[in-house]
Amino acid sequence: MLSPEYFDTYIGQEKAKNNIRQIVETAKKTKTIYDPLDHMLLSGPSGLGKTSLVEIVAKELRRPLRKFLGPHLDDIGKLYFFSSLNTWEIIFIDEIHALPPKVEEALYEPMDSSKWMGRDIYPFTLIGATTKEGGLSKPLRSRFTIAETFDFYTVEELATIIKQSAKLLDLNIEDNAATIIAQRSRGVPRLANQYLKRVSYYNRVITREIAQNALDKIGVDENGLDRLDVEILTTIHKLFNGGPVGVASLASVVGEDLATIESLREPYLVREGFLQRKSRGRILTPKAIEYLKEKYNG
Repeated sequence: MLSPEYFDTYIGQEKAKNNIRQIVETAKKTKTIYDPLDHMLLSGPSGLGKTSLVEIVAKELRRPLRKFLGPHLDDIGKLYFFSSLNTWEIIFIDEIHALPPKVEEALYEPMDSSKWMGRDIYPFTLIGATTKEGGLSKPLRSRFTIAETFDFYTVEELATIIKQSAKLLDLNIEDNAATIIAQRSRGVPRLANQYLKRVSYYNRVITREIAQNALDKIGVDENGLDRLDVEILTTIHKLFNGGPVGVASLASVVGEDLATIESLREPYLVREGFLQRKSRGRILTPKAIEYLKEKYNG
């Protein structure tokens, strides 16, 4: 279990963490089971620690935590849990932007008045997490009085997380090896921990050379690009003449889910200067063309 358990061991996201910590510390002194913490919305890309922070909030407040995925709550009947609340609980809905409109609308009554189907229920705190804040309707968005945005981590923050995780896994890792892994982890702690585990299969004493060679072997290059990233760039270059190309067309050609391309692949490629978003689609940048030239001709 590599997830942090306390605010003190949660690395990064300083603004969001400190704001939420202050709210929690105040709530511990003033809130009761009949007067819970306000509803909270956490926004940002996948893998940045939103769920971990929710778990810390529940632990600090000593409140039961129920976790759901938005896409799984596809029918109003699946909100049955509201009728079984018997204390102040924290309800966590990940990917809350994926709720169907009817289910979303059914949340308004319990969020506003602690009622479910006209009956009184225990007050609760709803925490929603989303990778697409713009995908929430205005009525739902307005019901979250606490909102925090998560951003990508720096290499230094990721290296610290990697070294912390290495201790938990009983690994011996050099500082520069942690930096190598961090540099290829796309600013995402979840990915950094995954790569650390993969590298540990090659050697439990991890030097710079071992980290670099292991990541090369599993197909993660010095830019943090893996096989699918390279396939996306190559497809745009060879089949679409460098673009523009729509994301749906691109996903179809490479055989990947559209949501994966939009939420996990494209943002990083744009952020690192390999892709540009245009009104007619995505195009390769000179950096991407040079990268492909070196990769296939180097």
